[in-house]
Amino acid sequence: MSRTRIPLALVLILAVGAIAVVPLTAAIKALNLEELMSISSGVVYGEIVKKDVLRFDWADMQNVTHTKLTIEGEELTTGQKVTRELYYMGGSVEGQLDSPCTAPKEHQTRVGAKVVAFYWFDETLISGGANKIFCFANLNQVLKGSGDPTVIGLGEGAAISHNIKLSSLRTEVQRIHQKLQKDSQNR
Repeated sequence: MSRTRIPLALVLILAVGAIAVVPLTAAIKALNLEELMSISSGVVYGEIVKKDVLRFDWADMQNVTHTKLTIEGEELTTGQKVTRELYYMGGSVEGQLDSPCTAPKEHQTRVGAKVVAFYWFDETLISGGANKIFCFANLNQVLKGSGDPTVIGLGEGAAISHNIKLSSLRTEVQRIHQKLQKDSQNR
């Protein structure tokens, strides 16, 4: 019985070629501000006044670490004064970090920090549902210098990619919010 030997280089070229033509079925999509707002329940600016790390079952996962931030401040879409309890997956439990790579960093979520957070209502999070932060690149720190506070941009691919004055962000968020409301009424 005779065997044909295929050169290793040819096998590698064919394998790489096969992988290259397989379409990707999942990818992370960068969202601009309007796209993110179109899937958000709200955008809050304020101070983190309380931080709790909890473990509970979520969806089909048991004993998942979540952090609950209580933020007092302003709903940027409406200008109303609000207190929001927002959750994200991950957190520090007894000094051990238990967080996915998409969770905000610990220094971003310290009590006293000023932040802008985009969130959505997740009916599966806890019984009755809760507001959840869009974690990946959508919790922005706010620094107060002289004058108008500055919202720190998170780089290319983030809804707030560059530093922006809070007053400018508020104006843009309210403009987009009104546009999205008008668009939904016209459907």
